[in-house]
Amino acid sequence: ALIDTTAGNVTGISIKMDQGRKISGTVTGLAVQEHAWINAFSESTGYGGGADLIGTGDGGAVSYEITGLGVAGDFKVSIHSKAYMGGFYGTGGLIVQDPEQALPVSTEEGDAPGINFALSQGKSISGTVSGLEKGERAWLDAWSPTGGWGGVEVIGGADDAPVPYEIVGLGDAADFTVCFRPMHYVHECKEGIAAGKTGVDFAVSDGRSISGKIEGAPAFRHLWVNAFSKSGRGGNGIGVQTGEDGSATYEIEGLSPAKDYIVSVHTGEKHLFYNNTALWEEADPVDISADSKIGIDFTFTAEKFYVLSGTIAGLPDDNRIVGIDAWDEETGAYGAVRRHGNGEFSLELPAGDYFVIFRAAGYSDMLYSTAGLTVDFSEASKVTLTANKALGELLFTNDDLGYTVSGTVKANGKAQGVVGVELSGQVTGMVFTTVTNRSGFYKLKDIPADTYSVKASNRFGSFEGSLAVSADQTYDIALVSSGTGTLTGKLTFRGVTPAVGGVSVKLITGGKIITAETDAEGNYKFEGLKAGEYKVNAVGFDEDGNILGPITGKTVTVTAGGTAPLNLEG
Repeated sequence: ALIDTTAGNVTGISIKMDQGRKISGTVTGLAVQEHAWINAFSESTGYGGGADLIGTGDGGAVSYEITGLGVAGDFKVSIHSKAYMGGFYGTGGLIVQDPEQALPVSTEEGDAPGINFALSQGKSISGTVSGLEKGERAWLDAWSPTGGWGGVEVIGGADDAPVPYEIVGLGDAADFTVCFRPMHYVHECKEGIAAGKTGVDFAVSDGRSISGKIEGAPAFRHLWVNAFSKSGRGGNGIGVQTGEDGSATYEIEGLSPAKDYIVSVHTGEKHLFYNNTALWEEADPVDISADSKIGIDFTFTAEKFYVLSGTIAGLPDDNRIVGIDAWDEETGAYGAVRRHGNGEFSLELPAGDYFVIFRAAGYSDMLYSTAGLTVDFSEASKVTLTANKALGELLFTNDDLGYTVSGTVKANGKAQGVVGVELSGQVTGMVFTTVTNRSGFYKLKDIPADTYSVKASNRFGSFEGSLAVSADQTYDIALVSSGTGTLTGKLTFRGVTPAVGGVSVKLITGGKIITAETDAEGNYKFEGLKAGEYKVNAVGFDEDGNILGPITGKTVTVTAGGTAPLNLEG
């Protein structure tokens, strides 16, 4: 809800905090005072949280609880510990290294208990580090797509002797990449290392360098010179200052050996790659696999640049940041500049055919056309640069103002969180998307005037509609059932009276777990289930903490539009 303060102060605005959903379970195998970190993250919603554990010493189960989580069906839960093999929660409670094999944990129907881990120490990779001076630190890590990840820090001693290291908690794999990452020295990686291998030794090195001179740049300008290896060996950069004649020298140190460094200089308006081209794809790679390189020079006058300029007008104030971006689809050449409010802008680009886009807060993104600014990409005009070109006055008008569309998404009268809402312009072709929050609320801003196709859906239903936007407006969405069903029943345990509430009932289908809890009378209910067959498990505890059940091996078929009854007795 919007709060109106135009008439004065507003009091009595109460906010009710919600503890959210939780994921919980136990961890076994953790030694005394050893730490483990449990993490849960939903990629579709961005919700996440974690919990820290400390071992009790007997290797028994240690309970954890991750609270304050949102509603999502794709939480990936992982465990990390310095001395143990970590990874993601997988089918049957196994720890897996590949996140794609992680078993999604759902909080859509309530809390998700019973996400348990059993730790093992796994294998190790070890060796020594030479050349660290007293107190100097270095980090070593090992990673494999199938064997997981681990790392350890080492510190140089007083006698300059080699420092031993051991990376533990690794899976059984033969394709580890072990990297040595010292401070102030070049980094080094060794590939194809098998778990269990010893004697994987490293020595500090000052690395290699790339140096040269720069000419033809603006006078007294700060430049940034960067070197980056496309093969993933990293890179480095350095800032230099030009003199009155626009020249400077540079040297980039601490580089790992590699054959494919792309070296570039950036002035703020121009970007030049070695050997004097404005295009990344045409840059000549610099090879320092055998030795350092000198003479990697840049001459800005060697690549002809042209000035693209214009004047921003029509903005109501000078506080709005305006972004101007130009790009050539064919060559990939690109330039950008920012300014505050109305006034002149300029950027320097190589010859080419450019689309130019203008972005100002509170307005729709606008494209240059010979008839003026437009939101319609099909009406945009390319700017051909073979000489300096002025675009003249670029006028923002009230017709360019973007509008706000907001509302609530519901299904069966209940607000729906984490629902994707899409608006697709029928005239402009522009598409805007967002996701509802936990209360089912969504908001899309800076929407240009147009008639839009509106779509939204989740497992409870879907919606398609049409919306004409010419002002800020509220647009609520009611999802229509898309052929889902309901499962309901009562859970009891023999010899236990009355029925036990708060028992977790789990549905398993396609590697996905959905959880609901019984009420005080032992009743449970799952809604919005896709048609198909589900496995049903349940386990409870009495007042003394004794296990009731468990109930396993039950199956039930849910039909579209139907309600499947299934009473459970353990």
